Amino acid sequence: MLVTEGELYKIVQNTWTSTLGIQVAPSSAAESLAVEPLTVCVKIKITGEWGGEVRLSCSPQLGRLLAACMFHIDVYTIGTNEIFDAFSELVHIVAGNPKALLPQPVGLSLPTRPDPHDAAQTGPSEQIVSRLALMSEGHPFVVALLRGLPASANKQGSIITKTQAPGEKA
Repeated sequence: MLVTEGELYKIVQNTWTSTLGIQVAPSSAAESLAVEPLTVCVKIKITGEWGGEVRLSCSPQLGRLLAACMFHIDVYTIGTNEIFDAFSELVHIVAGNPKALLPQPVGLSLPTRPDPHDAAQTGPSEQIVSRLALMSEGHPFVVALLRGLPASANKQGSIITKTQAPGEKA
């Protein structure tokens, strides 16, 4: 694996600490997945020699907290646009760090919000390389690194799914 879960965890941890001044801790996968809804989601595509994407998902409550930390404004004045702006910056930083570990050349798209109703954005064309269940400020969130699969792999149904906290045994 080119980017290990441990490396991805360190990237997220360093990003949260340096950009937001807050801590990140591992969470159990069940704990993070049980919290509904993780409706704030931003993704960034990785294109080139290694194709895939990084997704960052959390609850609206954590989205507001993180945006307030990033922009140094009151949490009660945070709207949807500020949350998207903050998450766009965070996902861009997180996705930009593993670029050096991937086969070159690779580039990053602009961040977008996935449409959960669009199967083309969330379907069997992607393999989960790493999916971290994490906690920040008492709220769970998920960071996922996905790799695009060739069309032939999609037909065979060879999807590997993996959800675990860093250090958790598979």
